[in-house]
Amino acid sequence: MKTSKAENQVLLYLIKNNKVLLIEKKRGLGAGLINGLGGKVNDNETIEEAVIRESKEEAGILPKNLQKKATLFFINNEKEHIITHVFIAHDYEGSLYETEEAKPFWQNLDSVPYKKMWEDDIYWLPYVLSGLYVYGEFKFKDWKMTDKKVYVSSEGLSALIQYLEDNARYCPFFKETNVKEYLKGVREEIEEILNAKNLEEFKEEIADTLHDFLAFIWKLDKEKIISKEELIKEMLKKMEIRKPHVFKKEKIELKEAVDFWFQAKHKNAKYNNIETKLRDETKKWLFKLKNAKIKPLSNKSKEILKNIQSYINDAEYFLKNNMLIEAFEAVIWAWSWAEIGERLEFLKLEKI
Repeated sequence: MKTSKAENQVLLYLIKNNKVLLIEKKRGLGAGLINGLGGKVNDNETIEEAVIRESKEEAGILPKNLQKKATLFFINNEKEHIITHVFIAHDYEGSLYETEEAKPFWQNLDSVPYKKMWEDDIYWLPYVLSGLYVYGEFKFKDWKMTDKKVYVSSEGLSALIQYLEDNARYCPFFKETNVKEYLKGVREEIEEILNAKNLEEFKEEIADTLHDFLAFIWKLDKEKIISKEELIKEMLKKMEIRKPHVFKKEKIELKEAVDFWFQAKHKNAKYNNIETKLRDETKKWLFKLKNAKIKPLSNKSKEILKNIQSYINDAEYFLKNNMLIEAFEAVIWAWSWAEIGERLEFLKLEKI
């Protein structure tokens, strides 16, 4: 199946009395394997509506109070793309019965039969069943797993994600406010952070900004402008290019990390113009200078340090006002003073 657009699917794991409802799939992809209730999302159908419909069709029940707990990307043979939205629930209406599609059964949570399930399940399902949120990406060759990436949130982040889902579902302000108004609100909150007068105000405004920004992302998703999954995937894709050491769990020096970040960024055609390069070079050398260890060695170093700081302040001001040539010049002068001080042995400079 060759497609440029990912197919959306859903899964449900109903948890009750320390047991989870599973099915033996009787037909279609994965027939004979153990799985949760679920299937494809139809056109003009929300993922929640799809869970409810599939649960009714496969086992005769209607789940209540759905909670989304995972977003999983599956890529088979580099051309078949599936996004699976995984939900849990703790209650339902109706009576369970076997259908032409599935044979439902209850299984103890401590003895889930992973060996009879899709081979990726063991890497993410235990976290979902324990209440955590999972983001995963799995690659297959003829539906045999070849690669996997799994990211698991903390309980606090899981609670935040659940709140945002509920906010989108039940809050009238969320429903009535458009995307542009949300973005305006985010900008106003950032201004309030910058104008905070004390730590308590600072903390309060950051919390408000975080809330509005995340709600903005959820709004983009609900309006079908950009999905949360697309944003997460794009972020991780960029970070994997710019910070490969993080994904490989390798420790590197700060200097190497800074250099690699800007080199990777400039490889992107989007950043291949003189204005962006000048801005990024200024930021890079400003960052390196501000994080360099400068130790005074004599009483004459005070004036040099004052000049360095003045040029740093100038560079930051010019950057803020998009005066890029002046900003770069200021950084050069700041570095010149630092290196002059080092050569005259008025200070010791440890560069990153």
